[in-house]
Amino acid sequence: MKVAPATTSYTYMARTLARGRYRLDNVWQQGAWTACLEQGTCGLSVAPGKIAYLGTFEVDGVLRVIQSQAIVRDRTVMRSTDYTQGQVKVADDMVTGRDLAGMKDARRFAQESMGGGGAFVTLADVSGVSFSTSAFGKAIKICG
Repeated sequence: MKVAPATTSYTYMARTLARGRYRLDNVWQQGAWTACLEQGTCGLSVAPGKIAYLGTFEVDGVLRVIQSQAIVRDRTVMRSTDYTQGQVKVADDMVTGRDLAGMKDARRFAQESMGGGGAFVTLADVSGVSFSTSAFGKAIKICG
């Protein structure tokens, strides 16, 4: 997955995963503010022996929601182990770069940074998903 920061450069995130289905559960900002994506997010399948390229996750929209929720809740300053959690639905346009140019960039990254793995990069099978959380009757909401 490529993460699009506010600057013009990109950062790739690569993780080794067992084959199966995965989803993006939440997004954190500075370890104290988080958005749970249970209302709608992206899920992807991982096949053995392949590098599944999700695309570019355009994180700015989620961060804007996290920041506005912190302001509304008057939780802009956090201390010690405090955190605040809100909800965000990932819009369809938050995952971009699922095209030939994006694949070319992902293959180049894998070739240069992942031991020559460029040939194993495939476009991830992505679908929209939602999920339930454990908020009912609990003091702390567990996302994911």
